[in-house]
Amino acid sequence: MNRSERRRQEKLAKKQPGAGTGHGPIQDMLAKGVAHHQKGELPQAEQQYQAILKINPQHGDANHLMGLLAKQVGKFDIAKQFLEKALLSNPNHPHYLNNMGGVLKDLGDLEGARANHLLATEADPKLAAAYNSLGIVEKALENFDAAQNALEKALDLQPQNPEALSNLGNLFIENGEAEKGLSFIEMALKLAPQFRDGQFNRASALQKLARTDEAEAQYRQLIADNPQFAPALRNLGLILRDKGEISAAVEMLQKAAEIEPQNPDHYYNLGLALADAGDYTDALACFEGAYTINPEHAHAFNDHGNALFAMGRSKEASASYAKALALAPNSAGMHNNAGNAFMRRGMLVEAQKEFEHALELRPDFASAHNNMGILHQEYGAFDPAQQHFEQAIAAEPRYTEAYSNMLFTMNYDPRKSGEEIFEWYKKFDAVFAQPLKSEQREHHNSKDKERRLRIGYVSSTLYKHAVAYHMLPLFEHVDKANFEIFAYADMPKVDDYTKRYMAHSDHFIKINGMSDAALAERVRQDQIDILVDISGHAKGNRLLAFARRPAPVSVHWLDFGYTTGMDAIDYYLGDENVTPARDDHLFGEREVWRLDGPSVVYRPGPDMGEVSPLPAKDNGYVTFCTLSRSVRLNENTIKVWAQILMRVDGSKLRLDSRNYQDPMMCDQVAEKFAKYGITRDRLIMGFNSPPWDVLREIDIALDCFPHNSGTTLFEHLYMGNPYVTLYNRASVGTLGGAILRHAGFGEWVAQSEEEYVDIAVNLASDLDKLADIRATMRENMQNSPAMDEQAFVNRMENAYRQMWVRYCEADI
Repeated sequence: MNRSERRRQEKLAKKQPGAGTGHGPIQDMLAKGVAHHQKGELPQAEQQYQAILKINPQHGDANHLMGLLAKQVGKFDIAKQFLEKALLSNPNHPHYLNNMGGVLKDLGDLEGARANHLLATEADPKLAAAYNSLGIVEKALENFDAAQNALEKALDLQPQNPEALSNLGNLFIENGEAEKGLSFIEMALKLAPQFRDGQFNRASALQKLARTDEAEAQYRQLIADNPQFAPALRNLGLILRDKGEISAAVEMLQKAAEIEPQNPDHYYNLGLALADAGDYTDALACFEGAYTINPEHAHAFNDHGNALFAMGRSKEASASYAKALALAPNSAGMHNNAGNAFMRRGMLVEAQKEFEHALELRPDFASAHNNMGILHQEYGAFDPAQQHFEQAIAAEPRYTEAYSNMLFTMNYDPRKSGEEIFEWYKKFDAVFAQPLKSEQREHHNSKDKERRLRIGYVSSTLYKHAVAYHMLPLFEHVDKANFEIFAYADMPKVDDYTKRYMAHSDHFIKINGMSDAALAERVRQDQIDILVDISGHAKGNRLLAFARRPAPVSVHWLDFGYTTGMDAIDYYLGDENVTPARDDHLFGEREVWRLDGPSVVYRPGPDMGEVSPLPAKDNGYVTFCTLSRSVRLNENTIKVWAQILMRVDGSKLRLDSRNYQDPMMCDQVAEKFAKYGITRDRLIMGFNSPPWDVLREIDIALDCFPHNSGTTLFEHLYMGNPYVTLYNRASVGTLGGAILRHAGFGEWVAQSEEEYVDIAVNLASDLDKLADIRATMRENMQNSPAMDEQAFVNRMENAYRQMWVRYCEADI
């Protein structure tokens, strides 16, 4: 209830029953109701108003006050019904009209609100409250000049009106005159220090001026004085969300939604916080609530799509983005999101159109440049990809994701040497990690060499992901007496694999929404001894938490990539095959630590099924295969594979990956092979997930170079398919050879393109021998170090202990 309405109620309460009118009891009830209302005794006020309406259902003031009471508790639909009845009794009553405008605004009908406020000013040109309300609505409609005129008119009528002063201050802040705006709000509070809305507007102004601590303190005081003040709860929740205090943010935003259940923005903001926390199912429900209340809430549809996208439901996400864009066709961000969904679905042509549209609307849109870079990367157009990544970084200099994506592009580019690529990794360290050295602090962990160690794993893939086939053994076979396991999980979803990680962790900490600085502080508080990075430069990485050196020892392992480039990380953990000594100069970590056996173990998925007989025996021709994405099919790789197909009569190449759902991508690949004499009928392109039946239908796999595949290479071997690999550039180009050597099939590792062709042709030339290899490969692999889980875990844990001992002895 605003101050103007309170004064009007006081006048009503003071009215005496008119002589001979017969309305004395009604006037008494009205006075009692108003008195209760002003004290905040809403049930008692409602009782009096309802008693009046039983006597006279058309009583204007009783209906009006019931409407105000319903508005006060967030029941805007009911408020509207009562105010409509009040207006039936007196269609030109300025206060009824003005408050009807306020309720329509709450319901999202800004044009209807504006019309009622204008009618109120016509009914009473001196009603300052109506001009004040009109100013608020004009501001919401972005009619800023009209808003200023209305608010200044309110102040002409009532120069000491705190509400109008405060609202005019908000308007100036909205127009970029923050300090001027705050001065008007401060004037309002000098006139009325206990003016709650003025205090709220001051907090909002401070929040916009980035004086966050002061704003937070003001909101907390407002909430302490009135725990049901939903706007303060909402804004405090937004501040807490920005600070990364997601659980506290969810609590505040949940309360706001409970108090004002008809306000769509409360559901929307709560959905954003829940999405930050990784609770996408609940976030979806909140976004659905927001656009159900307000079907024109474009952002609710957009973020509904974002939640679906994070859950891997890209087709459904596309539908949500389409609804958002129908409402907001000029939103660069929404076009960018729609492009992401198309790209995830393998619809690259559609994705490119959306990214280009986003960049037409906003040429310096960093995220759209980043996504265009990824798209060009998929097409193997490395130069334009790098240009877009550089434009993304120019637009947003702290955009680490774009820089990391540029590093991936360089690793895929066959024209670049390891030394050239490493220079860019060193630049990442210099630009992003080195400036955080000032946040590194001394560690106080006990330097007892024999004590139980706290190992922290930081990962964004602790769910059903390729990482699980290599990482779960490390959790399930852990030596609990010597190691306490902490999992720091920044993850988009929870599934049965997540539950297995949880079951074998001593501490499972969700870090969704937590900043890198906050994560580093949490690691320090947990007194982690050895912190292990799983992601490298992959999406969702937390490298800038590692840059702060939150643990005495830090390690990078597994991501099937390459160095992080950061000397804040102590060790890159590999072995003599993955990280041969010749490449030590291409790693930014302080040292390459080599295990005395495979640095990666493989556990097959549960549903892969049995190995099939050699398909070539029935087909009459050999089928080669790659499950790699198109980005790895560079000109050199295609040329070598074409040579193999030319030498093996009638052979075919099956390319199976998400990219090959896109007809344009298939056309481009076919054109590249045609340059080397391979017609399209010898290429089988498509996408099957999972690919187990595909692996039963092919004979020999071909690994890409210079960037090898990862988990799919293990899967080929497990399904009886030998593969050929070219052992070359640091880490990304040695993995294929390392897997073969660890599994006992080192004879398929080539040192040159010519040798690569010869190995593949020889394998295809003796089908009886190839059938024998296929029949025995799974058993041989199961008996090899590549699948010896306990031996692998022992190697890893011995390495952790040795690293710890070295740390303890360093200062002695």
